[in-house]
Formats: sequence, structure tokens, C-alpha cells
Amino acid sequence: MNRIAALCFITMLIGSVAPAAMLCDQLHLKIKKQGPLISSKLRLPFVGELDSQRLAAQGFKLKDDQLIDVETKVVVGIVRVLDTRYLFEWASEEYHRSWIRTAGIDDVCMRRILEAPGQMAGKGFYVSTQPFDSWSYGPAMTVFRTRGPLIVLRHAHDTRTTEQVQRYSLAGIDGIAVMGMASWFSIINSRHLRQPETFASVVKDIKAAPSTAANIKLAELNFWRLVWSREQYAIWLSQLPGFLLSSRSIEVNVSNAIRRNNLRVLKLIAQAANSQESTADWLKPEMIKLAQSLKANEIEKFLESEMAKKTQE
Repeated sequence: MNRIAALCFITMLIGSVAPAAMLCDQLHLKIKKQGPLISSKLRLPFVGELDSQRLAAQGFKLKDDQLIDVETKVVVGIVRVLDTRYLFEWASEEYHRSWIRTAGIDDVCMRRILEAPGQMAGKGFYVSTQPFDSWSYGPAMTVFRTRGPLIVLRHAHDTRTTEQVQRYSLAGIDGIAVMGMASWFSIINSRHLRQPETFASVVKDIKAAPSTAANIKLAELNFWRLVWSREQYAIWLSQLPGFLLSSRSIEVNVSNAIRRNNLRVLKLIAQAANSQESTADWLKPEMIKLAQSLKANEIEKFLESEMAKKTQE
């Protein structure tokens, strides 16, 4: 994701069920303007969601849910629709600020992305429909609010060629499903990337989304891995909602930090545990006693200063 972000940042500075099995009334079901808060579930397209004239102009036709190249008669992908309100992208803090400042990714930036050397899973701007499963791409999250349903292509043919991917985009395809990753998509036009937001602005929605609960444990494990192994990702903690961390995991890791005399980790834990969304009581008198018994003087001073702040509150 960082490589893709870099291309755009420089630019800114310079200038499955078969259709036959569906009931007829499902085909004409009215599409809701705004989808679920967070969802990776794909559905069959409704009648009219893909413009047949746009498809024909790029040499494609749709047969049931199959996208077919008219000239070669090859099935180039399976069409699905994604209903979700948010897309999530992790990158550096610098790139995150650039998306917010420039109101996301425009057509010029997207064209540069598609013309750039192919990425590992094909061309496009990689995003996830889940907030925490692509954290390793950078310490800062950018949230893109979608503009309705996304038309996506599964099992897409030739996603590494600029010309072919641009054909998909011009035909009305918004993104390509990343093989082996149910929640990852490579977005190939700018329509759904024009409304960037910060994590803080949507944290309540994320917390309320039913699918978030299933990802909390994974996010918590990722959090502790970051805390202990990647100091450069410390800024990520300022965006992490405290509700992801259980009181038990905080207690265990605070104890481990004291026993290992690791003040850096202890400060990061304190930052997360003291966040507005956290209800965990991470600082207890026995923690100071443990530091005293281990003669961890710097940690003891830090804990005492935190305890003094807590008492004043």
C-alpha cells in the first residue's frame, strides 16, 4: 500500500448462487442508497447495476454473472457487488495526511496508479473492507466512505496489464477481488476514494458494526505484536480504540514489561489504556510494588507519576 500511496503523494505535490436460482423479485429489488457499516459479503448484481452500453463500448458483455470479452469469447471474470459503507487503507502518517488534505484520490492519481509497475496482486489501490486486517502496511489508517455499491470482479483475467485494467474500469468495474483475501480489494477507479476520513471520525460506527466483534481478537493480537516488536509503529496506537484491549491482556503485558524492564513498551501500553475509548484499569498499586521488588527504578518512577495523575483526576 505504501508504494501505491507514494505515487499519488508525489502527484499531489506536483500539481456463490447462480442467477437462475434467484427469485425474479430479487432481480428488481430496490438497492439501498447506503450499505452496511462494514461488510465483506459479495452478492449477485441486480438488473441495471451494470450499464450494458458501457460494457459494450469496452468490448465486454455480461452473461448471467460472467463478464465475457466479446472478441476472444473468454470469460474474464465473475461479477459481484459489494455493499459496504467504508473502505480501509493503512499507510504512513505522511500519506494519510495527504489523502485528507487533497480530498482523497482523483482521476489523475488513479491513472498514475494504473500505469505504475504492477503490484503483487495486480494493479490498483489496495483497500480492505475490515478495519484491522491490513495494519502491517503502515501505522495510520485512512477511511474512505463509499458512494454506494461497488461493482467488483472475482477471478479476474489479466490484472497486471494497464490497458486491460483500464478497460475494466471504463466498463464500470470498481475493483478487483484479491485472491485468497476475502476482505481485500484492488480499487481501479477513483469514485469510491473521494471521501477520506480519519479513524476517529468513524470509530463509533466501527465499534457498532456486527462484523467488528469477530475481528477484535485478531486486532488485539496484532496490537501486542506491534507493541513488542515494532517501535516505529507507535503512532498506530494513537488511533487504536481502547475497547479492543481486554483488561486481562493489559494486565499480563504490563506485568511482562515491568519484569523485562522495558519502559518503552510500558509507555505504549499506558497510551492505549488511557485512551478515551478504554475502560481498562491498567495501573494498580501492585504494579509499583513489582517494579520496586525488581529494582526497576525508571519504571517505578514512571508508574508513580502515572499514579499521581490518576489520583489528581
